[in-house]
Parts: sequence; C-alpha cells; structure tokens
Amino acid sequence: MAGASKAVMDSRANLPFVYRQYSPEQLRQVLHKMYLIRRFEEGAEECYMRGLIHGTMHLSIGQEASAMGICM
Repeated sequence: MAGASKAVMDSRANLPFVYRQYSPEQLRQVLHKMYLIRRFEEGAEECYMRGLIHGTMHLSIGQEASAMGICM
C-alpha cells in the first residue's frame, strides 16, 4: 500500500503548482469569477459607449486572470 501511495505522490509532483495547490472545485470557481469580471466589463463598456457613463474609462479586458491570481 505504501508503494501505491508513493506513486500517487510522485504523479502529483509533476503537476503544475496550481493543480497541486487548489481543488478542481476551487479552480472552477476561479474560472466562473473570471467570466463574471469579463461580463461586467463588457457591460460597463456598452454603457460607456451609449453615453450612460461619463468621464473616462479604462477596461482590463484580457487581464481577468491577474485579478483572480491576486485574490487567491
């Protein structure tokens, strides 16, 4: 049994850090939040283009992973 346990540990050692550190459910939640961030920014851009938001706007579309990485 100890040999099988060591084999599992060895196979996990070759995985990228994120897969060793976080569960599949946590990673699904991160992906969902990244999607929500993108949708919010697309909605904000649409409102800005329609003149509903005044002033300037900076969008971070494409940088959702950075925002989530900081929060993890």
